[in-house]
Amino acid sequence: MNDPLGASRTSQRRAANDSASESPADADWKADEPDDAGDGEDGGPVSRLARSHMPPLAAGSRRFTLAALVAGASCEAGLIVVAAWSARQTLDAVMQVHGAAGMAWWWLGATVAAFIGIAALGWWTLVLGEHLAQHYIREVRLAMFDTLATLSAEGRQRRSRGAVMLRFMGDAQALRDWAAQGAPGLAAAAMSGAALLVGLGLLAPPLAALAAFWFTLGGLGMALTLPRLAQRVREARLRQAYLAANVHDRIAAVPIMQSAAQSTRERARLNRQLERLSAAHVARTNAKGRHRWWIELSLSGLAVSVILAWSLGASGAPGWMAQFRGVSELVGALGLIALLSAPLRHVGRALEKYIAAEVAKDRIAEYLADTEATPPPRTAPLPKALVLRMAGLPLPQKPGQALAATVAHGRCIALVGPSGSGKTALLETLGRLRPLVAGEVELGDRPLADIGLREFSRRVSHVGGDTVVLRGTVDSNLRYRRRGATVEELRAASAAAGWPGPLDDATAAQRVRDSGSNLSGSQRRALVLARALVGRPALLLADDLEHLLDSADRTLAFARLRQAHAGTLIFSTHDRQLAALADERWELGPVEAAPATPAPLKLVAGDEP
Repeated sequence: MNDPLGASRTSQRRAANDSASESPADADWKADEPDDAGDGEDGGPVSRLARSHMPPLAAGSRRFTLAALVAGASCEAGLIVVAAWSARQTLDAVMQVHGAAGMAWWWLGATVAAFIGIAALGWWTLVLGEHLAQHYIREVRLAMFDTLATLSAEGRQRRSRGAVMLRFMGDAQALRDWAAQGAPGLAAAAMSGAALLVGLGLLAPPLAALAAFWFTLGGLGMALTLPRLAQRVREARLRQAYLAANVHDRIAAVPIMQSAAQSTRERARLNRQLERLSAAHVARTNAKGRHRWWIELSLSGLAVSVILAWSLGASGAPGWMAQFRGVSELVGALGLIALLSAPLRHVGRALEKYIAAEVAKDRIAEYLADTEATPPPRTAPLPKALVLRMAGLPLPQKPGQALAATVAHGRCIALVGPSGSGKTALLETLGRLRPLVAGEVELGDRPLADIGLREFSRRVSHVGGDTVVLRGTVDSNLRYRRRGATVEELRAASAAAGWPGPLDDATAAQRVRDSGSNLSGSQRRALVLARALVGRPALLLADDLEHLLDSADRTLAFARLRQAHAGTLIFSTHDRQLAALADERWELGPVEAAPATPAPLKLVAGDEP
């Protein structure tokens, strides 16, 4: 084969997000918040283009659900008017000297039926709103998962796990609250406000004008408080994102914290974050209180206006107030206000949910906009004997040179070089775990990007020294790539990977906890390597292979692996003896000096000084 290092004719493109890595805390441990550059946690709004990635609430079958909720709100508003009108007719019939008693009972029954209908509609709209919310939030979470499934190594590094979890849980919950209660609440409040105006117009038209005045005043006041409320909500969410990122990182670093005796310092750091989060939540609640005050002002002002108008009318004041003297008018007007006070208060709460949902949409939309291109799901099968061709792949530590090579099926290639020479990047590029930024790669005479996902995953397998095991069982881990693998295939793969002991039924059913914390180091190494071998991939990519093999005798472990894997093997290593066992060795960086032979360990007796 030709020398894999050739002159580069392809212009090298640097990754655009090199600076998007998390910055650690400073020496004084005063940087309590992580610097998640590019993580979208700055609290600001996103562009309209990013917003276009958000699934709309009114889409598909949800349109009919929203229409049903609006219809339910309209019926509820109509029943409120019926209840007020029936109550007035009941009082009028009772107070008439010659009124028929039957008519009073008829109107009283209509009032009771209207109240029962209002309660039933409230129940129905509550359940229907929850159905709408769950349907919507399921689509949003699936869209976020689809984005997560496309992220390359750089994409994953740009985002802390705590912030991603906050999007899946906290932000999604904010959208759920808006879809289940906020949007239906606003529709119900709008209908209820219209019903109040109609009802008051039937009782006394001037009172409808008073209600319109107070509602306009309250609406303007709430509109003025929304920007400040949005700012406070963003600040509180930002503090919550910092806390989530810190807690997630510290859960993974508990052994380091314990061995370094830093629990007191970490507790103080967490306490500072909690204090800032508490202050942000108090400020948000204060903004909510100002927002809700305008609703209370509107309802109180309207009630006082009704009582004042009735008092003046009852005292014989001339003008339009003279039309408003009867007790039935007063009871009907105050009854309308009492019935509609709850849904009108929902306006304030619904707008609060709207602001929280808008902030959550910004963060989720920014996340969804980061979706990376994916190959087609299905294509024609690849040939059994895969030939790998590479051209123009840049080498970080060899400027002006590029990787150009053709690897026949069944060859074994060792990638060597110092840290930063591009060994991991090359393997992840071949495994489609990071995008190809320059050059060309073909597998079986087909570009990598043109190979279907299923076919590629069936023929190519990637494993590294930091590959984690999954929660579940040993059997579910082994079958993760090939669910239909036979027991014989699982046992052969585990034996080739150096699993300590036989893979019997009890071992296969053994539970695996988070990151394999209940397994030994040799079991974790063997499990991830065996998982990559199940299905007999045509191309096996192994990063830091020495960390996956039995350290007692790596030569024997490597021979066992090569005997079991008949396809192509490309691995990176810092072990020169292991690299010498490969068919070829590619130097991706400056040649490292051979390590000095360590002096033999001298054993002395216990009583020797």
